[in-house]
Amino acid sequence: MKAFIMYAVAVIGGYALSEVSQQWFGREWIFGLLIVLLFALFLEAWKRVKPGGAGLIFVTIATLLNIGYVFFVQYTAKAICSLFIVILLIRLYKQHKDVVLTAIAFAASYVVLNLETGNFLIAWSLFLISGVATAIGFKYHFRWLKRCFAVVFGISTLLLLILGSSIQSHFLVFAMVLAVGGISYNSFGKPLRTAK
Repeated sequence: MKAFIMYAVAVIGGYALSEVSQQWFGREWIFGLLIVLLFALFLEAWKRVKPGGAGLIFVTIATLLNIGYVFFVQYTAKAICSLFIVILLIRLYKQHKDVVLTAIAFAASYVVLNLETGNFLIAWSLFLISGVATAIGFKYHFRWLKRCFAVVFGISTLLLLILGSSIQSHFLVFAMVLAVGGISYNSFGKPLRTAK
């Protein structure tokens, strides 16, 4: 019951703040930082309750979406607040490596999505982040990381192949897929060691 209340407060509270922010144009930063603060409080409660990994990942994604709703087309502000989420998560890495690293990878991907660098560079960045995350997930048998980012890696690979027009781009994509596949294959046969 405590876990349900904790998740409800984090998700509904963040959504409520994002809705209220729409009535306060020009003061989006206040609401963006309040959502980050609410997430920090959620992390403190999560450490004590420790209900499981899926909840942390879900709340992290919901928080990132709420930040996106507050700032809408203010990409730099979204990237900065998302970076705050990454910093908050890093503090929990040693105790809960798998789930926290998965949440960090989602937050880092959201930071990249909101950098105004052009579609091709964003696609490459997502490809690299998801590829490294997938490889780490298989290498260290991080259940959440490998399951979530194997899917993201597949999507980003297809996106990059569609956007990339040069032979060099296709070669680099192919090399990265082989590298991730090799690490995954090498690690898959080993005894499963689940991380917290």
